[in-house]
Amino acid sequence: MLTWPNRITLARICLIPLFVMAILQVHGQADSESVFRYLAFGLFMLMAVTDAVDGILARARGEKSFLGRILDPLADKFLLTTACVLLSCDFWPQPRLPNWVPVLVISRDVIIVVGVAVIFLMTGALKAGPTLIGKITTVVQMVTVLLALLNNWFPVWLVKASWWITVVFTCVSGLQYVYIGSRQFNYAGAAATASPKGPGTPPAQS
Repeated sequence: MLTWPNRITLARICLIPLFVMAILQVHGQADSESVFRYLAFGLFMLMAVTDAVDGILARARGEKSFLGRILDPLADKFLLTTACVLLSCDFWPQPRLPNWVPVLVISRDVIIVVGVAVIFLMTGALKAGPTLIGKITTVVQMVTVLLALLNNWFPVWLVKASWWITVVFTCVSGLQYVYIGSRQFNYAGAAATASPKGPGTPPAQS
């Protein structure tokens, strides 16, 4: 049975195609004040707010679930990856995101997902969860997208500064997750080797 936090997360995922269509409608329009720009901003803001709401609701109602631990970060990754790619395309008004911003964001996410899959397949166990730096990175990336969506309202220096802040947090959090993953892999490998049942047996969890 789906909990309310999970339903909110699924609703957020379902809003992503509407966000994409709003962004694409800006293509070819000379008017930088296009209503679709503000529609995209409103949709992104709504999804950013629901990202916080589902977590607060899950903790308040005691409805944290394994499904939620998977869906929530996936929803964030789908949304932020899509937004960063679209806002770096040539049709988006300047100052648009430089191409290396979505490349870094996507590369970090791919490394994390592949690392999680490898650790789980090799050890049969995984202790995964967002870190404080990871959460801050998500917030920073969302702020960067919001500034890019309304780049006709904000000073150019502020929009460009957000790119570099995003790059710093994206790289630092990515390295942190690599470090955490390597420690889990090494610990599970050592525990499996020491187990009398053989190296293929995952370590017991308390």
